Amino acid sequence: MQRFKILHRTYYNFPDMVVLGPHTLRLRPREGHELRIESSNLKITPTAKLHWQRDVEDNSVLIATFDTPTNQLTIESQVIIQQYNEDPLDFVVAEYAVDYPFAYTENDRLQLAPYMNAARDPQSSQASQWLKQIWSPAEKLQTYTLLQRINSHINQSLSYQLRELPGVQTVAETLSLGQLT
Repeated sequence: MQRFKILHRTYYNFPDMVVLGPHTLRLRPREGHELRIESSNLKITPTAKLHWQRDVEDNSVLIATFDTPTNQLTIESQVIIQQYNEDPLDFVVAEYAVDYPFAYTENDRLQLAPYMNAARDPQSSQASQWLKQIWSPAEKLQTYTLLQRINSHINQSLSYQLRELPGVQTVAETLSLGQLT
């Protein structure tokens, strides 16, 4: 068995006081026969009302709602897990999926339909453009090799960008709209 500590820290600073809407947080890994949560600790500032629930895929989901205007949001989560899979890369790829591209079996297509339909959406063309940076449809390769490329590319190219979100309102703006009493 191996133990891992998973730390998640999110900090938002706002130039003025704001009213926070509900936040949906997915901070706990799903437990199973290979993974157990030994302990978890969650700190959210400002104080939030917490409602835990399960999604359709049995993941823990936390809905945090806030009553207090604030100029800062802090979310800090620490989870210690016990991982019982001593060799996580020792897995069997279905014979039909060893080489990419491949076609799923009918049963797999039924289960994966919601995800596959989303990938066909024209809005997902950004994902297609991104994938073209690391793989060409004319190239035959092992699926595992493609997954390694994807992970490496994410690791090398992902960066944090400061962004302004539409819909974030200061307390003054909220008061003028009559949304806060």
